[in-house]
Amino acid sequence: MSYRDKVTQEIRQSCARTSHDSVLFAGAGLSKRHLALPSWNQLLENILSQIQAPLPLAYYLQSSGNLINAAQHIARLTHEWAWLDGKATFPELFFDENVSHTIFLKHLVASQIQKAAPVEMHFENLASREELPALIAMPLHTVITTNYDHFLEQILGRDPVYGLDIALHDEGARGNVIKIHGCITDPASIVLLPEDYAGYSIKHRYIFSKLLTYFAEYTILFVGYSLSDPDIAELLVNTADALNVSNLENVFVLEWGDEPDSYSENTMSHPVHYEYKSACIKAIRSKQFDWVYRALSEFKAEAKKT
Repeated sequence: MSYRDKVTQEIRQSCARTSHDSVLFAGAGLSKRHLALPSWNQLLENILSQIQAPLPLAYYLQSSGNLINAAQHIARLTHEWAWLDGKATFPELFFDENVSHTIFLKHLVASQIQKAAPVEMHFENLASREELPALIAMPLHTVITTNYDHFLEQILGRDPVYGLDIALHDEGARGNVIKIHGCITDPASIVLLPEDYAGYSIKHRYIFSKLLTYFAEYTILFVGYSLSDPDIAELLVNTADALNVSNLENVFVLEWGDEPDSYSENTMSHPVHYEYKSACIKAIRSKQFDWVYRALSEFKAEAKKT
């Protein structure tokens, strides 16, 4: 049996055990696959250039250790610039004393993403557009994303639910794109800085409790995330712990990469670790994503015939 055939079989077996619909977790890698979005490093470099900061991003990374903490320093620089040379760049209401100083950086972030991902998107202008029909056809109960752009709601034609509004989301209702980290239409909602992640991230206890419902009842497909991402590792390990299992049989993580030449029992099983705990999920590696999307769609179509 070929690698693709075995992966397809694993996906179908998972769908047979759970609901015939699936839940898609979409990360930055999926938007970057189809849009010309800047990387986080590029985005922050561009902002430092715009505000005429005297030092490059490397300086802030060296002193803070990671992009999230570096962004906190850049937020302060952007705040100062906004009140001096950059005042004409921002709406007047941002200068109210009751508005957080972080709004200035978040506004610039939203503006840069908006340029690469306009509200009105045309399929013919998107990269890897041959995969889009298969993505759109997937039988998705819900889409959960940490992306700020409009890509998913535009191509899927689904309504967005923002941030902690997930707490009000009815798990029985279909058709939403749950934007856990906010959206560029409301820069203040964007999860970007350490204090944002503490209150609104995918690790937030209330959000996590809602997500457990999906992990217990549906086949889960992660696209656009890396298994080396510590936040994803923490989410998966904590999910397994909460469900009292060591192996998340219904969780698939699709990563860009070369497909294995052949299939073995250990080809898909992938351990993830967080602190002193671990869990196993199923990792799929491919440079083409549409065949994975179709595996989910074809099972639903066949199930309807029986």
